[in-house]
Amino acid sequence: MPTTHATTNADFQNVHRECSAALRAFLVVRAGRNHCDDLLQDVWTRALTAWSRFDGQNAKAWLFRIAHNCLIDHHRKKKPEAMAELHHHVDERLPAADAIALEGERMRQLRDCLTKLSDDFRKVAQALLGGETADDVAARMGVNRATVYTRWHRAKEALQHCVNGASP
Repeated sequence: MPTTHATTNADFQNVHRECSAALRAFLVVRAGRNHCDDLLQDVWTRALTAWSRFDGQNAKAWLFRIAHNCLIDHHRKKKPEAMAELHHHVDERLPAADAIALEGERMRQLRDCLTKLSDDFRKVAQALLGGETADDVAARMGVNRATVYTRWHRAKEALQHCVNGASP
């Protein structure tokens, strides 16, 4: 490494040869392989631009300071992109207003159709949709499990017809 005022191309080439691998490793760890080459090019461009002002003392520390500053700039530039990306992902996960309205309409229609079912069918449907087991419903209603399944099947058919426009 040069110990005097570094102004020659040969000095810069020596510093490049001695520090390039260490700078690459530094940048890969902190920014990832995808961004390393661009950042490394930026480091060397800034170093070459400022080479005439370099005092010749500890070129490796000087280059790592440049690399550190490049990383800071990289992360500052990346934040708006990351926020836009996050906003994009959040938007995809949230249902659209019209989808929420449509779902609300479907739920209202299903509730209306449930009221049109016979008491036995409605009780079975509400219990099973509420998370009760068929055995619990059968015991509570005083019927066997097969009857609960039959009523559930007929209730679903009636609900489908009602929701699709026909009356149960």
